[in-house]
Amino acid sequence: MELFIAKWLYQILSKEDLINIYIASVRYGHKIHGLSDALYKYFGLKNIENHKLTKAQSFFLVERLSSKTSNVNDVRVEHLLQVCKDLEIDKMEVKELYNN
Repeated sequence: MELFIAKWLYQILSKEDLINIYIASVRYGHKIHGLSDALYKYFGLKNIENHKLTKAQSFFLVERLSSKTSNVNDVRVEHLLQVCKDLEIDKMEVKELYNN
C-alpha cells in the first residue's frame, strides 16, 4: 500500500514539494514534529527565514531526527561527532545544546 501511495505522490508532487512536506512533518523528538517546531522548541527561533544555523545546531537537529528514541545517548553523540570530525563542529556548542 505504501508503495502505491509513494508512486502516486511522485506523480502529483514535485521533489521539492515532497521534501518540504517531509521537513514540515518529520519527528525530531517527543511531541516535536516538523523543522519549525524543532527550531522553536530547541533554539527559541520563531522566524527561521533570516537565521543561519550553526554547524552545531545542524548536527543537533540531524542527530535528533535520526534518533530512534527521544532519549539522548551520549555515547552515540560522541561517536557521531568523531565520524563528523572533518566538518569541524564546535563540540562545546554541541554539548551546550544537549544540556539546555
